[in-house]
Amino acid sequence: MKISVTRLIVASVLGGLIGTLPQLVAITPILSSKIGDGQKILNYLLIPGLLVGLLFASGNGHDVNFTIVLAASSVVYALIAYGFLTFITRILTINREDQETKGEIGQDQ
Repeated sequence: MKISVTRLIVASVLGGLIGTLPQLVAITPILSSKIGDGQKILNYLLIPGLLVGLLFASGNGHDVNFTIVLAASSVVYALIAYGFLTFITRILTINREDQETKGEIGQDQ
């Protein structure tokens, strides 16, 4: 399986943004005042990282390292974004190949 560097970078950026979104909203006063109760919903984005953080904390929920939570959440969402981008690329490639075999692309009209 060939890994696309461009797709990997885009997925890493998207995963980092999605994974750290709850923290970014919480530390930005303008956003946190406008969202209000939406912050509670955004915190559900941290669940993958919290599960990994609990493993590193040996099950003690009070000693979870928040850096690990953010990093793990970012990695999980980067993997999801990479899979999504790969899926979209395959669909576009298949559609393009179908159009080329039918002769729809490259004809002068």
